[in-house]
Amino acid sequence: MLLGLNDKVVNSTGLNEDELRIELAVRLYEDGKITVGQGGTMTGPGHVRF
Repeated sequence: MLLGLNDKVVNSTGLNEDELRIELAVRLYEDGKITVGQGGTMTGPGHVRF
């Protein structure tokens, strides 16, 4: 699935695309909506910190 976000909204967060993806994954994990593995998939390769 491709998720489209308004550029103004994204820019207002002060986060770049990778940071926003990590923030979303962390929040979903904290809320119990995804697993650690799913969070790792969302954040992509190289994001061991998730």
